[in-house]
Amino acid sequence: MSLTLQAIKIRQKDKDIYLTAIRAGDLLKRYDISWWKRESDEGYQRPLKEARVNEIKNYLKKDLGTFPTSILANVRGKIEVKSLKLLDNYGDLCEITIPDESLPIEVIDGQHRVQGLRAAVEEDENFANYPLIVSLFTLPNKYDEMLQFHIVNSRAKNVPTDLAQRHLYQMSRKIGLPMLMLKEGERSAIGAYVTPVVDKLMTDPKSVWYQRVQLPDQASKDEGQIIRQRPLADSIYYIIKEKNTLMKDLDKLTELLKDYWNALAEIFPQAFSDPEHYTIQRTPGVYSLHMVFPEIYNECEKANDFSKEHMKGVLERMFDNAGHELGDNIDDDFWSTDIYVGNNLAQSTSMKLMRALAQYFREAVWQ
Repeated sequence: MSLTLQAIKIRQKDKDIYLTAIRAGDLLKRYDISWWKRESDEGYQRPLKEARVNEIKNYLKKDLGTFPTSILANVRGKIEVKSLKLLDNYGDLCEITIPDESLPIEVIDGQHRVQGLRAAVEEDENFANYPLIVSLFTLPNKYDEMLQFHIVNSRAKNVPTDLAQRHLYQMSRKIGLPMLMLKEGERSAIGAYVTPVVDKLMTDPKSVWYQRVQLPDQASKDEGQIIRQRPLADSIYYIIKEKNTLMKDLDKLTELLKDYWNALAEIFPQAFSDPEHYTIQRTPGVYSLHMVFPEIYNECEKANDFSKEHMKGVLERMFDNAGHELGDNIDDDFWSTDIYVGNNLAQSTSMKLMRALAQYFREAVWQ
C-alpha cells in the first residue's frame, strides 16, 4: 500500500531532501533500521540502547514529548512527486507518493526516537497519531545511507569509533584505499582497511585473540573480552607504515601476527592466561609490540625464517636486552596492572610513553 505525504522539497548541492511529517502509525508499519552485525558487516547503525528507548518513551508519555528536530530517513526506490507550489527562497511545496515496492522507509538517523515511539504506541495507541518530523532522502542504496550516517554522526562525534571504523572499511571497498586516505587521512584509512585482520585473529581458535575483542554490535564487553576493535586495528597501522608491502597480502599479515602473538604468549604465559590483570593484550602492550613488529620482521627476513619458534627466540633476546636497559626484568610481572608490581611504561596509555617503550624494544633488537 502506497504512502502519500505533503513535503517541502529542498535541494542541497546535488541532493533533494523532502522535509515532511509522517504519522507514527504509518511509519511504524513500514520502516527498517540497518544495524551493523558481524555476520554481514553491511549495516551501519550503532547497537540499540534499551535504556535510551525507555527514556524516550517516558519523555513522550510523561514529559514535554516534542521532537523538534527531524529524523533522517531514506527511500531507496522511486517516488512520485507532484509539485503544488513554488516557495520563494525555500524550494517546492509538493506531494510525494511512495509506492509499495519502494517501501520500507529506511531510518538513517533517529533510531532511538523511532523505537521509543514504537514503545509508546504499544502502551498507548493514541501515539499512533503522533506526527514525526522527517528529512527524507532518495538515496539509491545502503552504502549511500551509511555515508550520510557516517558524515552526520562522525562530525558530531556521536557515533562509536569502532563503528565509524567499520564505515570507513566499507568506504575503502567502494572508493578504494587511496581515495579514502585523501578523505580521512592515512592513519584512519589504514586502521579501517585492516579490520579484516582483526576479525580473523579474533575468530581463529588457534589465536590468542580468540573471543577477546569487543565488536561494534556489543554495548559492553563480554566475559573474556579485553580490548575493543579500534585500538587493535589502529595499532596495526604502525606495522603497515614501515612494511607497506604487507598491505597487499592481509592473509599473510594475519598469519604473521597470529604466530607473533602466540610466541609472546609462550614467553608470558601468566599474562595471557589472566589478561584482565595484565596489559600485554590491552592498549599499552598492543601499541608498543606492534610498533616493534617491523624490527622482528626484519630479523626473521635476514634469517629467512618467519616461524613462531624463530620469532620467539628474537623476542626473548629483545626482552632480555631491554630489561638490562630499563633495570627491570621483563617477565609477566612487567605487564601487571598492579601499580606496585608492573612497570609504569607498560601500564600507561599515553602515546608518548607507549612510543618510549617501543623504542626501548627496538634498540634492544639492534644490540
